[in-house]
Amino acid sequence: VNVDATVIAQAPQLKPHLPALRASLSRLLAVPQTAVSVKAKSSDGLGAVGRGEGIAAFAVALLRSDE
Repeated sequence: VNVDATVIAQAPQLKPHLPALRASLSRLLAVPQTAVSVKAKSSDGLGAVGRGEGIAAFAVALLRSDE
C-alpha cells in the first residue's frame, strides 16, 4: 500500500537523488509515487556511519493481502 524509508549517510549527499530513489521504489513495488516517502538524514559525525564507513536504512511498509 505504501512505504516510508529513511537513509542515513554522512556522505554522499543524497538529497539530489531522492526523486529518483522514490520513482525507482514506486516502480519496483508497483505503487504510485504518492505512496512512497524517502528521506535522507545524517548521523552528525557519530559512529561508523558518521565516519563514512557505512550507510544505514530503515523502512516501514504497509502491506495488503488480496485474499
